Amino acid sequence: MTDNPARDLKAVNNSHVPPDTLTDSQRDQLDRILEACSDLATVRDLAHEFSSIARERRGQGLAQAVFGSW
Repeated sequence: MTDNPARDLKAVNNSHVPPDTLTDSQRDQLDRILEACSDLATVRDLAHEFSSIARERRGQGLAQAVFGSW
């Protein structure tokens, strides 16, 4: 891990591994990155929520997910 969370996240993302198949080492690295940068953790949370809305076709929840955190 470097002193640049964005660069570390890029290294994890370049592995193109779905989140549910990360190795323990990759998951630990991602956890450290997200702890170091709350903005990236927020992006991750919003992306997960949007994915859930799209997957479950809960369009009525979209406005809350998008604007609820503002």
